[in-house]
Parts: sequence; structure tokens; C-alpha cells
Amino acid sequence: MTTTSSNPHFGSSLDGLLEADGVLAEAQAVAVKRVRGWQAGQVAATDDRGGLEIQVVFEADEDGWVVASCPTLPGCHSQGRTKDEALANIREAVEGYLASMGTCRSVGIARRFRLRLLP
Repeated sequence: MTTTSSNPHFGSSLDGLLEADGVLAEAQAVAVKRVRGWQAGQVAATDDRGGLEIQVVFEADEDGWVVASCPTLPGCHSQGRTKDEALANIREAVEGYLASMGTCRSVGIARRFRLRLLP
């Protein structure tokens, strides 16, 4: 028995439907942010106070600036003329990174996180 449908999207993929509606790229971007936020929450250790502990790595660049990176947050980098300035800048970058993914709201940590400085 063959069934026919008047729905033009019957049997098509979700990607095809989203593409036909012109929202595939937007949906993919939102999905990537949500997955990265979830991954950040999984990778970051929870400290005693219920906040996240996020690792920070410092490196000196060829111009003498201090570059700070968070390995658990892909693309989260900052810099400063001194280590203290780089630390202040990476703290702001982490806040923005987590807020942009909704991680802070979903985990309920708001702006409570601690940076663990690695050599």
C-alpha cells in the first residue's frame, strides 16, 4: 500500500527543511554554541563553592605581550602587557564566553567561577 502526502517536506531531512526555510546556518550556529557550553560545563571542574574552575595558560608572544588562553573554552583568549592585565582581560573574556552560551544561567553559577592558573 502506497501512501502519498500533500506535505512537500514529507520524507525530507531536518537539514533540508531548515535550509528550505533559510534558517539552517542560524540553527547550526545555535547548536554549536549550546554544545560548546555543555562541553565547557563538563570539562570544567566544580569547586567547593559550587562554581566552575577554569584553567588558564599564559604564554609570552614575540612582542612581549602576555597571552592568556583557556584550553577548555575553544577560542577563549586574551592578552595584556603584564600577567595581571592579561588575567583581568581573560576573566572578562570567560564571563562573556559563558554568558554568550547561556551556560551561566543553565548551570546556575551566574558569574561564580574561579580561574586556575597554569604555568
